[in-house]
Amino acid sequence: MNLQVSQSFNLTGYGMATFIKNVERGLPENTILYSEERGLQWKVVHRMLWLHSAHAVARFPNERENMGHASFKYSSNEDPVEKAIEAELKLGFEYLILPIDHSEKPLDGEYLIIKA
Repeated sequence: MNLQVSQSFNLTGYGMATFIKNVERGLPENTILYSEERGLQWKVVHRMLWLHSAHAVARFPNERENMGHASFKYSSNEDPVEKAIEAELKLGFEYLILPIDHSEKPLDGEYLIIKA
């Protein structure tokens, strides 16, 4: 299965928040993601969910989840739950990942495979 990175951000001291498309059945904790192009690997720590929208987005029973309590600013005519659903459809699911033996984050648009 080819997974595609939409966006990835360094979270100093924690790992990398990474949006991944084409996830069909979830990514369990400790799943190894591999970039064939760059020869780099990352380990999945957990799925990142947000308290205001966790009830409305796709969830998988095989994943470890971490619920965030961040406050997001929306205009008065925006529904935060709808925005979360739209973001999931556009960007994919958000995961916290850790690099294995390097410090690089996955590149936007990069394809990763699950390493057996």
